Amino acid sequence: ALLSRAPRTATVIAAVPSVILVANKTDLDRVVGKAPSVGREFAEYCRRRMLENLVRTNFILRAASP
Repeated sequence: ALLSRAPRTATVIAAVPSVILVANKTDLDRVVGKAPSVGREFAEYCRRRMLENLVRTNFILRAASP
């Protein structure tokens, strides 16, 4: 949602006491402005997750050999 500006589609319930970090688009842009490698890593992580989700949820791709 941070990258696409789409509405969030996840809900999280912690199973154990946790420390939660919250960031918005402005915060992310500020960090990436100071450390571009953070933006590249985050974009790669998002790309990898998107592909994993697509393969997991698409019956044609799920049936295909890796």
